Order: sequence, then C-alpha cells, then structure tokens
Amino acid sequence: MNEINKKQKELETNYEIYRQNKSLRSGALLFLFISFLCIGMCVLLYFVFHISINPVYGMMFLLILAMGSMSIIAGKIALKTRNVVGIMLFIISFATTIELILLMYFSELNEWEMVVRAYILFAVIIIFVLYIAKKKFNIKMYGSQAMLLDYRNVIIKEGEQIDILTDGYSQRPFSKESEAIKNVENFKNNAENFAKILGKEGIIMDWNTKENSITLFPPIFMEDLFVSVLYLIQLTFRKKKLSMVKISSDGQITVFISDDDYKRITRPVAYHLLCRGLAEKFERAFVEFAKGNKDSKINTLKILKGEK
Repeated sequence: MNEINKKQKELETNYEIYRQNKSLRSGALLFLFISFLCIGMCVLLYFVFHISINPVYGMMFLLILAMGSMSIIAGKIALKTRNVVGIMLFIISFATTIELILLMYFSELNEWEMVVRAYILFAVIIIFVLYIAKKKFNIKMYGSQAMLLDYRNVIIKEGEQIDILTDGYSQRPFSKESEAIKNVENFKNNAENFAKILGKEGIIMDWNTKENSITLFPPIFMEDLFVSVLYLIQLTFRKKKLSMVKISSDGQITVFISDDDYKRITRPVAYHLLCRGLAEKFERAFVEFAKGNKDSKINTLKILKGEK
C-alpha cells in the first residue's frame, strides 16, 4: 500500500508540473502568435495595399475575430443545451464583440483611450452577467470558480474511485451490453430527452442522435482557458478526438476517453475499469430516466453526479 501511495504521489506531482508547464507554454505561444499575426497584417496592408493602419487596430480586429468565433460556438452550445453557463458565455462573448466593433469603427478616440474604455466596458459586462447569475440563477461565480463546469462529476470522480493502477491509457473504445437498455421503450424519444436534461445541467456539452443510438460528449474542466478553448473548437470541428459515451437501442454501450482527459485524472488508473465504471453509471442513469416520473429525473442527475 505504501508503494502504491508513493507512486500515486509521484504521478500527481508529475501531473501538476505537466499541467502548469502546458498551460504556461500554451499561453506564451498564443501571445506570440497573436502579436506576430497582428504585426504581419499591418505590414502586409502597408506595403502591398498601401494602407496605413495602427497595430492597435490590427489587434482589435483579431480580438473581434476571436470573440466573434467564440460567441458563435457558445451560442450553438447554449441554444442546444439551454445550460446557464453556456448562455452566459455567449452573452459575454457576443457583447464583447459588439463593444469592440463599436470602439473600432465609431470612436474617434486615440488608441490608449480606446483600450481603457474597452476594459471598462468589458468589466461592466462581466459584473452585469455575474449579478444576473447570482440573482436569477443563484450561481456564485467569483475568482477561479468563475464559469466552471463540474467535469469531475462524470469522469474524474469515477477515476478517483479506482485503486488499481496500470501502465495507463489505451486508445481502444470499451463496449458492454445492457439487457436493461434493450427493454427501454420509445428509445429515441427517451434518449433525446435524456441528453437535453444532461445538457441543461452541464453534465454533457453536446450530443448526436441517430435512429437507434445517441452519442454524448461530457465536458472538461473549464478553469484552464487554453484547454477550454481548444475543447470548444474540437467540439465543433473534431468530435472524434473527444471523450464520448454512445448508447444504442440494441443495448450496446460504447465508451471512449481521450488521452487529454485521461491525464487529468492525475494517475494511471486501469483504463478498462474507468470505462466500465462510466458505462455502468450512464446505463443506470438512462434506465432510471426512462421510467418517466419526476423522481426518476432527480435520481438520474444524482447518479451521474456521484450522489447516489
């Protein structure tokens, strides 16, 4: 047991170093990329098209492009899931995009006054959204806890319950059959309603439905800005890279956990046990939800949040 604890502690320490280094490295690279892109665009406009443009305006254009793209992605998630965090993310990104456009094209201020006013307006938007969140939805969003989705409910909490350590990750999806799911009536309708309630609670971020199956995509821990932005991009364009749970009407449950998600558990737990535990949890939750009464919906959420 002491040997296992020692190994676990070492792995957790290595993970923290990996996470911090990755975040810092990503931040530095992103800053350099935006800076060079801004300067390059200004140089291109000046020498090729003979248009003189202040680098601040070039930076503003890039920010508008980034925030506009974020508002589209967040809007898609908010529209589909009706999740409070997704809605607030959309409001902040969309309002910031409009603010930057107004400052860039309709203000005659110099660049420094423009930057100061941009920060002031952005702060007002954030404070307003947080106030509405607290008053309307009773959500406290301060400091490092701002706009977090509880990713630990589904995957990390499952990994924390596993004591068996192995060499770690496997790229192969895990599958199991469920007789209980085979007996669920009106599978497609139940599956879609199941996904909607999970999306609204932030347990999943998106889902794909087919005639005989549904694929659910759990969220990640959103505290790391660069990880969360990358996740949102992959959620839109490269879903095959993300962790997913697929439930079929023939009783087949398939689980895949991405390499990045697996590393966030902080220790190399047995991959097949992690996938099996996740499959069984979603199986119990879906079968419970299909009962169709009020208590079953409450129990569904408790199962996936590790409260039952």
